[in-house]
Amino acid sequence: MKRLKLWLGMVLLICCLTGCGDQAATYDATTLIVNDDGTFQEVVVEAFDKSYYDASELESFVKKELQEYNLRKVSTQISLEEVKVEEGTAKVTISYKTDEDYREFNEDTLFVGTVKEAMEEGYSFDQTFTEYGKTETVSTAKVTENGNYGIIITQQATDLVVPNKILYISENVTADGKKKAKANGEECYIIYKK
Repeated sequence: MKRLKLWLGMVLLICCLTGCGDQAATYDATTLIVNDDGTFQEVVVEAFDKSYYDASELESFVKKELQEYNLRKVSTQISLEEVKVEEGTAKVTISYKTDEDYREFNEDTLFVGTVKEAMEEGYSFDQTFTEYGKTETVSTAKVTENGNYGIIITQQATDLVVPNKILYISENVTADGKKKAKANGEECYIIYKK
């Protein structure tokens, strides 16, 4: 996301120097949406409120960056779903096949998989966990007892939407509905039913 935000900033700068979908409409903040199959979309929401900003230049720039990444991978790993600009806000929706593509493309931390896979990858569960929507802490053993639970690990300040009920969250996460949470930008874990 840092890289994408940098690109968005570069596009805005280019527009400044030269004078120059439906899913996104649901979200008013940058949001990561995880699907049942492990693929996911990111809706990046940024201010786009200057008269010289150009939506078509933004779309062309993002398409070019995604195309270059996919050419290096020799397959379409990341695709642009939508660029929407209205009322001074740009919403760019990008689909990712894997969290590895997200990490490499954005040069940022993200893990999407199961609890078992996260443990096998060496992620530390040295966090304070609570049952989602409650204040009492739960043990790491409780959180990791079912290796098939889904998990997202991120350091992004972003909203997160998962396909099923969220069960446990680490500190740095705020509940925001049965299947939605807000991460504050520090390392956090969101564990959900698969």
